[in-house]
Amino acid sequence: MVINDPSRSPALIGLMAVKHTANRSPRAKGGCYIRIDSLGNLKLPDVESTFLTFGFQPVTAKVKFENGPIAISTGDIGSGVERMTYSWVSFRQFLRLYDVKINGTPLDVGSNCRTATPFKVVLNGGAKYVNVFLGGPLEGEIEIPPFSGCGTACEDLDLLFTASSPAPGT
Repeated sequence: MVINDPSRSPALIGLMAVKHTANRSPRAKGGCYIRIDSLGNLKLPDVESTFLTFGFQPVTAKVKFENGPIAISTGDIGSGVERMTYSWVSFRQFLRLYDVKINGTPLDVGSNCRTATPFKVVLNGGAKYVNVFLGGPLEGEIEIPPFSGCGTACEDLDLLFTASSPAPGT
């Protein structure tokens, strides 16, 4: 599933840039250090995903992302050839499923089908993510928690969607 696809109309982050800074002089014990923290909000567009559940059943679902405030930290550690640039973005998020179809047939998952708890998203950009003004690519892996509230009054689909979620690291 491609999230915030740049070839479509990607969402942009609302940002409070340079909310906090910290630094240490090159002469200090341990070397040079600079850190710049910013806060932001991002409303990601919904996406549609098609996949083979359990390796054989075609399933299409729309996913809504419900996330909290975003913390962004960029900086450098060390100096000269030993200098290391880092960047990371972190936030908590729920996934909500809707408009689910199995082999083209609609499946009523109810209006509250989402991850039971929010999960932490941490994305790293290293030296490729320039800063909060210029941006850059970010990468990371998430572990999707169990789903809850999926199905109708007579049909609980929580375990089915939980079992269909990818394992950590895939």
